[in-house]
Formats: sequence, structure tokens, C-alpha cells
Amino acid sequence: MKNIIAMTLALLLATTYVASAADCDPKENTTPAEPAATTGQYTIQEIISKLEGELAKGTAVYTPCELERIKSKLEEEQRTFEVMMANS
Repeated sequence: MKNIIAMTLALLLATTYVASAADCDPKENTTPAEPAATTGQYTIQEIISKLEGELAKGTAVYTPCELERIKSKLEEEQRTFEVMMANS
């Protein structure tokens, strides 16, 4: 009986781990303002502002993995903006 309970618990934990790892798929692109950035519809300042707004929504709207992607994109856009300002 203990073996069955242990196996069930192990399977449950393994399934939970795999499901949580799938939530952080790096190939999945759910970063806000990404499509607009690639079409040139927004300025870089508008993209930064939108990303900051989305990041401020926090875990009430986004998963921790999504927040990390948004933060990463925000940092990338801020670095790009700094390079643009340094070169002008």
C-alpha cells in the first residue's frame, strides 16, 4: 500500500514539474508590444512605456515566467534606446 501511495505521489510531483516547465517555454512569444515593435508602429519610447505598464500589472495578470520575459524585453529595449541616444 505504501508503495502505491509513494508511486502516485511521485507521479503527481513529476507531472506538476513538467507542467510548470512547459509554462516557461522560451520559444513561446507572448511579450506585449512585440508585434508592434516589429512593424514599426510604435516608437521605442512608446514600447518601453507599454512594457513598463505591463510589468506593473504583475502576477495578477501574468505568470512569473511571462513577467521574466517582459522584464527581459524591457531591458533589451532600454539598452537599444541608450545606444541610440549615445550614437546621436
